[in-house]
Amino acid sequence: MRNGRFKSSDGCIGESELRHFISGEMIRVGFDPSLKGFRYFCELLYLSILNRSTDNLIDMYKPAADKFSINWKALERNLRTLVYSSFYNGTKFIHVYEYFGLPPEDRAPTVRRILALMSEYIVYNLFENDISFIKSDKLNADDDD
Repeated sequence: MRNGRFKSSDGCIGESELRHFISGEMIRVGFDPSLKGFRYFCELLYLSILNRSTDNLIDMYKPAADKFSINWKALERNLRTLVYSSFYNGTKFIHVYEYFGLPPEDRAPTVRRILALMSEYIVYNLFENDISFIKSDKLNADDDD
């Protein structure tokens, strides 16, 4: 169990459970789930947690866009709209900024900045900086063969 949130017989959480958790945290901090970019941001956040990096964002856009069968430029546009709309119509991501001791910002952050903050927030605060207990459902399915 990690922070009292996850329990399983092997101490791990699966991909689908992590994805569900990510979308819940996004809603909790103020992302608007009614926008197209919400699903796309969930995917990027999932990838950034597994890879522990947001350094090469464009390279992350392409596999995410392929997953949703859209052009990566459309994905990028929807992500910007999500961040902008969620920031100005919601809580301005105050909870995330406060967690890191950062002053609230007057304008919407970039996709890269909020992605980096959210991935660090989830890994450090909720998973105690240990992602080794995240198991891939796909890898486990391959083990059965």
